[in-house]
Amino acid sequence: MNASSPYTPSLAADIVLRTSDDVDFYVIEPLLCFVSPVFMDMHTLNHGPAAEENEKKDGRPLIRLEEDSETLRLLLDTIYPYEKDPPLTDVSLFWKVGKASQKYIMDVIEKKLQLWIISSELITTSPLRIFAIAIDLRWEGVAMEAARRTLQTPLEKLDHVEELRSIPASGFYRFLEYRLRCDTSSSPRTETLMTLHESGAGGSTERPAQVFHLQRDTDAAPFNSSKDSDLILRSSDSVDFFVFKSLIQIVAPEFDEVFPSRSKTDDGKIVIHITQESKVLHQLLSIIYHYIDEAEISDFQLYISVAEAAHDCKMATIEKRLRRLALNSPLLVKEPLKVYVLATALRWEDVAKLAALNTLSLPLQEMTYVEELSRITGEDLYRLVNFRFRCGKAACELLAADAGFVQFGPSNWRQAWPNQSINGLPTMEVLKEKIKACPRGSTLETAVMGHLLLKWQKS
Repeated sequence: MNASSPYTPSLAADIVLRTSDDVDFYVIEPLLCFVSPVFMDMHTLNHGPAAEENEKKDGRPLIRLEEDSETLRLLLDTIYPYEKDPPLTDVSLFWKVGKASQKYIMDVIEKKLQLWIISSELITTSPLRIFAIAIDLRWEGVAMEAARRTLQTPLEKLDHVEELRSIPASGFYRFLEYRLRCDTSSSPRTETLMTLHESGAGGSTERPAQVFHLQRDTDAAPFNSSKDSDLILRSSDSVDFFVFKSLIQIVAPEFDEVFPSRSKTDDGKIVIHITQESKVLHQLLSIIYHYIDEAEISDFQLYISVAEAAHDCKMATIEKRLRRLALNSPLLVKEPLKVYVLATALRWEDVAKLAALNTLSLPLQEMTYVEELSRITGEDLYRLVNFRFRCGKAACELLAADAGFVQFGPSNWRQAWPNQSINGLPTMEVLKEKIKACPRGSTLETAVMGHLLLKWQKS
């Protein structure tokens, strides 16, 4: 079917764009070529000797696009020189148009979209959604303005938004750090988003592609060339590991289905191409062959990569061993955020819950950035922060419901102990804030008993 006006057949329209939902837009090709080098390349392909074989409609070249009709219409409305911009009411649609402008390298249109969203109602009514979209599109100016628009809403009252699923947790961490800094700033409106220098801190949740080398190598002993081995595992950086197929199949029964890409050497050995790099594969095979008991968890990046490899290769027994190691590791207490990232990435719910509980020992302001956050989504980090807020609220409600604490708590300490010097003891409101920040029993002990002990030692 044809699109509605103004994208209907006309003398000026010299090309047809067909959307994914089969709607045909008759458009002026020079306008598209002016804003997009991608469409300029398409123009070249649609002219010349080979152009006769290209698909046409009504004598015009027909180009099939992946975008749907809603997205294409709004994109074209932005390109065409209309007196007024079209109404902007749909965050998801705007996001798709932004992605399309980047896909077709429409730099001028992309800048126009950024100015448009900053002056729209959407950034006021849905600032967190716009922030997530801006992080995904790497629009720093828009992200900063959207973050600033959230200052009117307390952090614990910010509702979940689906767009957080599409950005890495490192991107959402920047938002959290900004909001927490604004809470203590004398001029929050002048604060800016922190800059992360690690790879993947912006919009993509995908891990960087592995680098493939043309020259192949062989791993050192015990996985170097062997006459007894009957299988070669080739890592992503082209290092060959000589192993026994029967042993690999014991720990990974679905190995053949997981890695169907294979070839053969001159002597008939099967070569299976593995997506992991050699450092990770060597560690994983060392665990399988019992050359080492477990992965070295002190090298956390390697530990995560090995655990992910075991998960991807469907090595359930190896993954269980690694999960037990995480549950018993001192890092669960010392570095709970790192362990939470690992457990969330691998869907280890029991480990994730314990790690989340252990983050309560420090205020949110002291939850320092870890580069592993780029491995999980902004939604995963939101889930952790929301859990902390709910724990703080529940702890305060429990205190308020405790008749003994209300009767003999901070507000009545002077009445309860008239002969004692209690100067400096925290008030009930201060205690509530401390409990909200760190909802654990040790918080009360530190805030109250620690003070009383100090007073007793001085008496």
